[in-house]
Amino acid sequence: MNPLSLRVATASLFVGLTVAFVAQGSTGCSAVERQIDCSQICSRYADCYDSKYDQSGCRDRCNSAASKDTNYFSKVQQCDDCIGDKSCTSATFKCAAPCGSIVP
Repeated sequence: MNPLSLRVATASLFVGLTVAFVAQGSTGCSAVERQIDCSQICSRYADCYDSKYDQSGCRDRCNSAASKDTNYFSKVQQCDDCIGDKSCTSATFKCAAPCGSIVP
C-alpha cells in the first residue's frame, strides 16, 4: 500500500469511528434523558394526585413508548419542561395537553 493510500484509509477509519462514537453518545444521552423525564413526570403525578399511583409501571410504559416513538418522546420532554417548578394546580391547568397522554 502506498503512503497516500495508507493516509486515506487511516483518515476514513478515523472519520468512521468518530461518527459511530457521536451517534452512540447521542443515543445514550437520549435514553438517560428519557428515563429522567419519565421518572419525574410519574413521580410528580403521584405527589400531586395519587400517592398510591404505580410509578414503576408509569415509568416503564413511558420509557418504552418514548424509546419507540420520537413524537411520544417529544411529548415527554414538553410535559417535563412544562411541569418544571409549577405548583400542582398550575401544572394541571397549564400542562394538560403535553402530559395528558403520559399520565392518566
